[in-house]
Amino acid sequence: MKQMLKGIAKQHSLQEKKEKVCLNCGMLFFVTTKDTETDKVIYANITSKRWQERLFCSVECARKYDNRLVKVCPICKKEFKRSRNGNKGRGIYCSVKCVGLSRSGRNNPRWSGGQYDHVCKNCGNGFKSDRKNAIYCSYRCRGSSVKTVTRGYRAENRARNYLRKKGYYVIRSAGSMGIFDLVAFNDIEIRFIQVKKMKDIYYNRIEHRLSDFFADDLKQIKLITTPNISCISKEFWVYTDKKREPIIMVIK
Repeated sequence: MKQMLKGIAKQHSLQEKKEKVCLNCGMLFFVTTKDTETDKVIYANITSKRWQERLFCSVECARKYDNRLVKVCPICKKEFKRSRNGNKGRGIYCSVKCVGLSRSGRNNPRWSGGQYDHVCKNCGNGFKSDRKNAIYCSYRCRGSSVKTVTRGYRAENRARNYLRKKGYYVIRSAGSMGIFDLVAFNDIEIRFIQVKKMKDIYYNRIEHRLSDFFADDLKQIKLITTPNISCISKEFWVYTDKKREPIIMVIK
């Protein structure tokens, strides 16, 4: 047994030793050119270099070592760390928020000189936007406007089918957003009609004062002059959810 131990000691003494400094803790350690098989297993997957040229004194130091680059965000001026093996062009900003700020305002490729004042087509409130042709102040107003357009389109189709069953020829002004939505005529009369759609909840509240609720629309219709002939009429129709036939108001 003693002879075997002496042989092992002689083998280790013949090995060349290199002095290195651990990158993590800064301690000195020695590395031999030919380590044992156990060292190969321990250090094989820690670094990309050969197992003889390890950079750490222990496995714990290799796991704790942080080799990420320290950079300064150009937006918020905070320090952050990023991987050294990251793709080129990444790791410039510390967060997604700073990335968004870097592309807003003058940094935006669609920057046109500043914000413009607009009035929302749906709610009527003023708002500012970088776009010249902005129409709505928010996604909610945009969605509600689309709903009102589709609701009005269905009401106009109901009115058109209702008049056709009664023997009228009907012309619909599609997408005009004008005063009259339908023009119905037959051999006897011509009818200019504006169609509106209401929910039953609102109709039950203002059933006896519809003229006050639609006062602005009725004023616009009254301003339009038509030939003073009894066969020509201006009408205002209101549809609700449950009633099949419309509420008709003739405007003189």
